[in-house]
Amino acid sequence: IVDSEDDSRKQTGEGGQWLTIIDDLFPVRIDRVTINDGQVHFRNFDAEPKIDVYLSQIEGYAQNLASRQAMTESPIARIELTALAMEESDLSLKAALDPRSERPTFDIDLRLLGLSVMQLDDFIRAYAPFDVEAGTLDIASELAARDGKLEGYVKPIVYGLDVFKWSEDIEKDEDNPLRALWEGLVGLVAELLQNQPHDQLASNIPITGDIGEPGTNVFVAVAGVLKNAFVEAYQANLENTISLFTNNDDEEAPELPTPLGEEPQ
Repeated sequence: IVDSEDDSRKQTGEGGQWLTIIDDLFPVRIDRVTINDGQVHFRNFDAEPKIDVYLSQIEGYAQNLASRQAMTESPIARIELTALAMEESDLSLKAALDPRSERPTFDIDLRLLGLSVMQLDDFIRAYAPFDVEAGTLDIASELAARDGKLEGYVKPIVYGLDVFKWSEDIEKDEDNPLRALWEGLVGLVAELLQNQPHDQLASNIPITGDIGEPGTNVFVAVAGVLKNAFVEAYQANLENTISLFTNNDDEEAPELPTPLGEEPQ
């Protein structure tokens, strides 16, 4: 995946419905695909310094991928992956999806544990009006979509976050006074909103809407920050509250992957 100021150099993977195109040509059924030691990179060669955020050591499988002409008894495909983020953080993903749906239909559980935010410093500098000096990131997320309608949440938790350090921002990075003042203000607000006993800044951010333009409720996201700071510290666990087809009681729900961290029943 490549981002660039020049649209002709971007590589996002967007395009036609490839399974629909294949279905027009011939039936195809893939019982199982295995991934061993794979990699996925997000790059921006125009940024300074250049950005490379990546997953490595990807291990996993996808099964029951079929076009409409090769319909199987179960329309639901399954994907399960593990990987290392930036060579240090464990990532796990489990998903169920309908690969033949014209609009995205899926159920995803994802967890990322123990990523140093300094590994994302170049990315943050390029896409946010500040950088970071210390911290460790956990993420737990559940997302489900039916016919392109998305529902879910992302729960980011940052431990030991430090946005401003005089020795790093002024002496080493030579930030201009206005940027240093802004980063100091961001750091102060972050410190005030941290759960002090757990030294963490976190929220539970709901995501809803059309898959092409998902939205978040800013009020709920801010309320989540306040709840983490002053009521109860969030944990990077899956809440098992988002599941495919749960909003339609008239239709039988398909069997889905076992949520991360739980044993099959």
